[in-house]
Amino acid sequence: MKRHTRFAIPFVIALATLLGSCGQPGGGDEQQSLDSQQRYPITVVDGLDREVILEEPARRIVSLAASTTEMLDEIDALQWLVGRDEFSDTPPSV
Repeated sequence: MKRHTRFAIPFVIALATLLGSCGQPGGGDEQQSLDSQQRYPITVVDGLDREVILEEPARRIVSLAASTTEMLDEIDALQWLVGRDEFSDTPPSV
């Protein structure tokens, strides 16, 4: 019995942490839908605190990390990739 408890307690703590982090900040009441019915223009703030207005969906992507390039490949979005970092070598087509 002691052996099972030794493994169960860290598992339960990790599971509780993961489930607790799945919620939206602020209760999720203001969550925006990112589906194909999104209304434009969209106003966002970039990393330099500049306001950017997207009049229509983005049609070009520049990947600044190899992991991002791999994620774009996984979601079949490489057709919009127009630039990448020097370390992106997967998939070979990039």
